[in-house]
Amino acid sequence: MHPVIPRKLAQFTSVTPGPCGQAPVFCGRAPVQRSGILASVPLPCLQYNGSTMRFNFSRIPLFLNSVGRNPDSLSSLWIVALGCAITASSGCQMMTKSNNGKGVAMYQQGRYAEALQYFEQAKQTDAANPDTYYNLASTYHKLGSAAKDPKMLDNAEAIYNQCLDLAPNHVDCHRGLAVLLVDKGESDKGFALLKNWSARNPGLADARIELARLNQEFNQNKLAEQYLDEALAIDPNNYRAWAFKGQMRESSGELMQAIQNYQQSLALNAKQPELYQRIGALNVRLSQAATTPASTTTR
Repeated sequence: MHPVIPRKLAQFTSVTPGPCGQAPVFCGRAPVQRSGILASVPLPCLQYNGSTMRFNFSRIPLFLNSVGRNPDSLSSLWIVALGCAITASSGCQMMTKSNNGKGVAMYQQGRYAEALQYFEQAKQTDAANPDTYYNLASTYHKLGSAAKDPKMLDNAEAIYNQCLDLAPNHVDCHRGLAVLLVDKGESDKGFALLKNWSARNPGLADARIELARLNQEFNQNKLAEQYLDEALAIDPNNYRAWAFKGQMRESSGELMQAIQNYQQSLALNAKQPELYQRIGALNVRLSQAATTPASTTTR
């Protein structure tokens, strides 16, 4: 079981108070993928304070990825915005970014106790940032699962819920909490969490995708297909849905269909190098199958 995979690149998400008691900001984010962990930086947030407009940095969540995403990537929009925003961001906002970034680096190195320290510092700088709570919960989740420590797992559960209190449609925290409940032997609660989320948001494809993933992990493939079809009916251009559909086709041995689904996902979001790798591997398998001579029976 793993926590979530990323949402769309460059997505505006909210209008919230800025860190350190600043004026409201229009926020979005774009993920950066690194060796099994995704650090998601925000797009620069437009902030209006009287006649002054400036940018605001606040978030770098980390989350595990079940499909093995590992390259560094940034959208070209974010690269351009980054150069403008660095010069305009406030000291406390940069501190939050720095602490979360250092925490991600520690997590990648397996130095989880140090990662927790940085994430706690990030929370002190920006206590209203749901992604920081996700960072904390994911790290406690990792430690608690490895040590089979129920207190750590309970702590992770509480922090996941704090994240959802701040951001009720936070995809990463829904996935992480559902997986945690399964890890604790409370799979019914994990499914109920995602079903309730889906019911509250009939137009949200991500909720159906996460339901599909969890059902597939429990070998309930028909239900997984149903939820995935619902997700694509809601958002036919959801690259995550097409990538997961390809994953399911590959698992069932439908290799040509898997390639087509992966290609559909890449047409919507080309910054998925792992899908190019999967397509390459599947083409090799198909080529080998085509050139393998049929076995003969001797008498």
